[in-house]
Amino acid sequence: RCVQETDAEYMGYKLTKRHWEIQDGNQVEIVDGAGVIGYYPVISKDCEDFVYKSCCPISRKSGTMKGWLEFKDLSTQQRFNVTVGEFELKVPNGSYLIDYFGVDG
Repeated sequence: RCVQETDAEYMGYKLTKRHWEIQDGNQVEIVDGAGVIGYYPVISKDCEDFVYKSCCPISRKSGTMKGWLEFKDLSTQQRFNVTVGEFELKVPNGSYLIDYFGVDG
């Protein structure tokens, strides 16, 4: 559920920002932004799952990604970061890279 910060009867933790470091060979792309894919999901005791899909461009068959998500405690207005450990990005076997961005794969 996405709520207004003034919704006093509904307290939880609202995702406000994201920071990603995408490693593609020797290159690192930094992605910073508000929310995730235009949403600001709230995590609370009775919340429903928030599931989304996203993608990032890589020019090789594998890479890595790590970063952090910033949340705001809606009852105290304090902000804190949650670290997302490094994980691998892999193009599945049988798939191929498309030279969409003008980079050879």
